[in-house]
Amino acid sequence: MKKIVYIIVGGITILGIIRFYIVSQIGKTYYKSPNGMYTLIVSSKRGVLDMTMPGDGGSGSGIALIKLLDKNGKVISTSNSEPDSVVFINSIQVDWDFENNEVIYARARLINLKTGKFL
Repeated sequence: MKKIVYIIVGGITILGIIRFYIVSQIGKTYYKSPNGMYTLIVSSKRGVLDMTMPGDGGSGSGIALIKLLDKNGKVISTSNSEPDSVVFINSIQVDWDFENNEVIYARARLINLKTGKFL
């Protein structure tokens, strides 16, 4: 009897871990730079299972979280601490400008690739 309980508890734990991983990956979009030196990760502050009301704009109306990584996966910059970086998911358009060391992630929103500063 104890063996069955352990199997059930272990199975529920494993399923919980798998569900957490899957839900944490849904809604993330990865933009690799053409030279392979940077990755821009865009995700939503709105949860995957959160409901929206009619006229609310759906999942595209959620505020985007922006994270810039270098080629080793080290975080260069994140939008969590930048109040001027607020943009909605449906406004994301990524363009890499290596001449000016910038990544443009939305209209009039960019990140300096060297300093990580949101401009």
